[in-house]
Amino acid sequence: MSILIPILLIYSQPSLMAEQSWKVSYRDFAGKSDGENPSQFVASIDALEGYSASLINDAVNADWKVPPKNVAPEEWLRLVKVKIGAQCDFFAFTFDDSSGTVAYAGHRPSKVRIVLYWFSVPPGRAQLPQNAIRECATDFLFRGDLEPLRRTRVQVKIEPWLKGTESEGGEDNLLGGNASTEQLKIAPMEAIAYGAAFKAGWQPTSTAQTDRVTIEIRQDFSVFFSIRVRLVTGEKETEVIKKRIPYEQLYPNLVRLFMQLREDASFTAFGFLESHEARMIGWHDGMALVSEGTTSRVMVPATGKKLWETAPSLKPVEYEILADQIIRRGQNDSLIDWMTGEATPSKTEEKSSKVNENNPKRLTTEPLVGGPELGDGVLVTVTKENRITLQNCASGDLLKTITWPTWILAFKIVPVEKPLLAILDLRNRVTFLSLSDLSVLKEHSFATKLLPKLWYSPKVPTNWQPPREKDEDDFESLVDGQESMSAVLCHDDEGFVYMLSPPD
Repeated sequence: MSILIPILLIYSQPSLMAEQSWKVSYRDFAGKSDGENPSQFVASIDALEGYSASLINDAVNADWKVPPKNVAPEEWLRLVKVKIGAQCDFFAFTFDDSSGTVAYAGHRPSKVRIVLYWFSVPPGRAQLPQNAIRECATDFLFRGDLEPLRRTRVQVKIEPWLKGTESEGGEDNLLGGNASTEQLKIAPMEAIAYGAAFKAGWQPTSTAQTDRVTIEIRQDFSVFFSIRVRLVTGEKETEVIKKRIPYEQLYPNLVRLFMQLREDASFTAFGFLESHEARMIGWHDGMALVSEGTTSRVMVPATGKKLWETAPSLKPVEYEILADQIIRRGQNDSLIDWMTGEATPSKTEEKSSKVNENNPKRLTTEPLVGGPELGDGVLVTVTKENRITLQNCASGDLLKTITWPTWILAFKIVPVEKPLLAILDLRNRVTFLSLSDLSVLKEHSFATKLLPKLWYSPKVPTNWQPPREKDEDDFESLVDGQESMSAVLCHDDEGFVYMLSPPD
């Protein structure tokens, strides 16, 4: 008996994947080179296997989002430079069509500095333009790793914010300022807005859509921007106004305004901490303790006034915040006054917290994330094994325990009418849990990396002012009637602080 065995023959064939060819055109809205070289952007793409790129010229005054003649949208890559003050921003765009529908938008900031050697400037926001331009190419090559599965297409339109066109809410022109509006150039602002909308999760386009965003921009004294953003979705209209945006912080503020407008908004409001390097390490009664490098200061976000600042030290100072006290750690610990910055020696017994005095014996021996927290008759313990434990304070009995799906970086009991638990995790999420059964009430997701800190305050100003030091500055009138809210605070690695309204 013969058995026939089918044999599958596999032939080796050359790869069917065709090389992806890109035509790159460069638009410098500043009109003056700061040392960048667009050919380095092209070379970075051309060097990767499966890609080829070449630099082409197009008309100087051509629409920045319309491909040149004889170039198909799917093979065109637009590199854009926008410079505001000392801040350079490089954007890389690809488009789905010839009508300005963005398929991809990458961004790299670069501050122009005059330095003796190029390698004396580290990567990041203080880097040289040629480094930023290469990194912009790298972001483009690996763009697929960061893309969401679905984006809502939105029509984006830029307009000057003209005097006499304020909102019905009675917002007054900032100090009567409108002097430089007529000098506002729409095209570079449009490029920034398209990049910001894409970063916030939308797909911006110039064609008519159901969702429409109108951005009105005004320059005030050529040092600030004021922005009014209106989102129309069907019959629903939402408006957000933000004034006195520092001149060189337009793009990141627009990103957050767009994120705030989306229906899945991850925060109620946001503020800027003076610089990208600044980090908030404490909050008390409307005052923020801020660290930047080896200096520290306390400022009032509602007015921008700096109360005090330390002299630079050899290494960063370690602080611990206990209720209304600042403890400066070191060889000799000190208590620091929030208002004046005056230091007094700290006694050993003052370091013990109320939690350690009154809490029951915790039931877990795992290493902890921070210390246990008391609230509403329960003790909350979070371990580095991502376990959240709820104990009865009176009896010490275990009430509930759950395991979180990823690493927990920080947590905070929120003492509102119905106390909550806020959890910050490695996935850049802040989640509110019920303090009775640890069920999830609301989740906030962020596109930027969050730092492992959470605070709560019953009164947080919603509009933060740029820094100032002198009492005679004529800015106090701008904060009359300043709105505030009950909020959980968190902040990201770009220096922005977010205000999260606790769920009802």
